[in-house]
Amino acid sequence: MIVGINLDYIMGRKYNPPEGNIRIDNQTKITNLEDINVPLFKEKATKVSFTFQTTYKTDKKTIGEIEISGNLLLRGDREKIREKWKEEKKLPDDIALNVMNNILRKSITRAIELSEISCFPHRSTCH
Repeated sequence: MIVGINLDYIMGRKYNPPEGNIRIDNQTKITNLEDINVPLFKEKATKVSFTFQTTYKTDKKTIGEIEISGNLLLRGDREKIREKWKEEKKLPDDIALNVMNNILRKSITRAIELSEISCFPHRSTCH
């Protein structure tokens, strides 16, 4: 069960003005797992660290990028999670979908806000 999600780092960088067709690529990656003590709970929780990156590109150049990193806390199934991570650097399938959906929901929401502020090429009003 996910008990919290935090964003530690949010960065947006614009390199070049948009020209031609633009491709937007997103990548989400779980970077680390660790068991931590949480004063509110009797048992330890699993801290899942992650990164999310959006890159805006044309055929010739990178227009800009957004990077987000953070973590979420999971309760329960610590042994199962730790074992799968140790073997394959993955979460168990029954847990991974919920974790990735929560990471994407939080990260994409912030990335859209930042892209609007930075006038990344998703709106015709920003040139």
